[in-house]
Amino acid sequence: MLLSALGFGGLVFGLSSVGESARGHALVTPWVPTVIGLVALALFVARQLRLQGDGNALLDLRPLAHRPFVVAMVLVVLSMMSLFGVLILLPLYLQDVLRLSPFVTGLAVLPGGLAMGLLGPVVGRLYDRLGPRTLVIPGAAVLTVALWAFTTLGPGSPL
Repeated sequence: MLLSALGFGGLVFGLSSVGESARGHALVTPWVPTVIGLVALALFVARQLRLQGDGNALLDLRPLAHRPFVVAMVLVVLSMMSLFGVLILLPLYLQDVLRLSPFVTGLAVLPGGLAMGLLGPVVGRLYDRLGPRTLVIPGAAVLTVALWAFTTLGPGSPL
């Protein structure tokens, strides 16, 4: 547990201090906690692999030996990073670039939140009935188009 806490904590702290170091406000060089975190995670994985033979591992790493699972997880992580990046950047763009008020920004992002909340049960039932492939492929296409639309935004572009 200690190695995982040190590893993930060091990694998160190191990566989050990259932005502060770019502005010159970092307490430490961001590479120090990042490297410590990566070394601690490597030690954690090595220990889990050793303990896995006895059945005492904290985390079962055997699913990572299957290539389709790893590819799917990498794609999910990349999709979520881009989706959450947009969820963070859209309000910043609306307020900082277009100079909209927080109230107007909230009204602009409200339909997306309402749609996700209302469509959640419907999509869950469709997922159970149709399976993942019929929903993931159109969803990925819609996400790709939406992310492409963000590349056209700039200070002079209309909303």
